[in-house]
Amino acid sequence: MWKTDWQYEPYGKKFDVADGDHRVAILGAKDVTSKTGKRMIEITYKVEDSNGIPFIDRIVEGEYFNQNMSRIFDVFKIPHGNWNYQQWVNRIAYAHFEHKNETFTGNDGVEKTVSKANLVYFHNNVPEPQKAPEPAPSSYPQNEDLGFKEDLF
Repeated sequence: MWKTDWQYEPYGKKFDVADGDHRVAILGAKDVTSKTGKRMIEITYKVEDSNGIPFIDRIVEGEYFNQNMSRIFDVFKIPHGNWNYQQWVNRIAYAHFEHKNETFTGNDGVEKTVSKANLVYFHNNVPEPQKAPEPAPSSYPQNEDLGFKEDLF
């Protein structure tokens, strides 16, 4: 690829996050229709430690809809069957992301491969906070008079 093949690609306009577990919060959800006419629920998430671009997840009607929506209700602790999307906002869970190569044909007819951060699964196994290291044992004797006056101040 060179100058003659160059096409503008917006810098930093795509979601990205390091591989691993990240806290996610629902920013919003809405009913949409795919290009092929399938109904979907489009859920937008804020992902902690990402590049600030929201991640968009689409739950598409069909064979896996019940399973996928049950997962959303359970992991975000949304009452089962609550379709009031406003009540979903700010619900928090954890999600595991991994980069995967995806190949597609661009509008110019050229096949391209990109490494894209994908949501692999949700969970609520909150990572344990790191414990502060235990203080090193003192090398000073415990109950010995070290010769200090009691009234130093």
